[in-house]
Amino acid sequence: MHPKREQILREFAKEGLAQQVQRLRADEHRRIVQTRAPVVVTPHPALQDSTDYLLKPIKGTVLLFWARPGTTLIGVLEKAYSTGDERVLRQLSADFQEQLDTRPVQPIDVAFEKLLSAPVYFDVMYGSRTVASSLALVDEIDYGAVVFAYNGGELRDADFQIIERYRDFERASYDTLIVKTAPDLSTVERQAVDAVPEHLLEMNVAHTIMCPLACVAIAAVVIALVTCAGGCKMLRERLDEVELTEEQIKRLGSLASARDLLSMRREILDEFGV
Repeated sequence: MHPKREQILREFAKEGLAQQVQRLRADEHRRIVQTRAPVVVTPHPALQDSTDYLLKPIKGTVLLFWARPGTTLIGVLEKAYSTGDERVLRQLSADFQEQLDTRPVQPIDVAFEKLLSAPVYFDVMYGSRTVASSLALVDEIDYGAVVFAYNGGELRDADFQIIERYRDFERASYDTLIVKTAPDLSTVERQAVDAVPEHLLEMNVAHTIMCPLACVAIAAVVIALVTCAGGCKMLRERLDEVELTEEQIKRLGSLASARDLLSMRREILDEFGV
């Protein structure tokens, strides 16, 4: 587990988190809400053939990046993932690692004050499921990222939504990018996830690992701590080991199998502290 995450968990264990979340909920009702669609890309297959680096896409995950408006980061990332430009992703990995190492974990009360003072914060939804809440950039931090587990079933790009909450007269929206990387599935696993009906496709993606309560505070405590996990070879190997046998799928049924494939990946991400 990354030392930063240990600090985060200690902050979550302190008294007063529930009161801070209540303040955040009240603040949400005082803000102007705007919904928009993020850019969604599937990374070029060539990016799976190389050695490890921090921003290497991990099979079985959805990765969200966000950055301040006017920066070039999101456009550069979108092009690099789409075209398989590993050189650019390696260069950016060094910058992300430096920010990961140097960003402080804020005390819970200080972090919430900064979040509540932010001109805008946002939620990420897939269909009716909130997968991350109250994400923002403060303290002149330029970008952030979070990871979600993904079982490889259908995810329609148009069903991802960014729900932005503005203070009055302040409309400085973040640039956002979603990178979805399907896992390798056996034939019977593919049949199971393909059987998920269209109105339940949100079963195919999990909320951020520290949900449900901490989901609303993850950005507040970490101040957009980068949780990109591509640089961990052991993590990728563990995710690649996730599987259900044909007998298990027959016993569970398609919907339960799709749910379990997602849950197993989510638990591994949690174990590795991302």
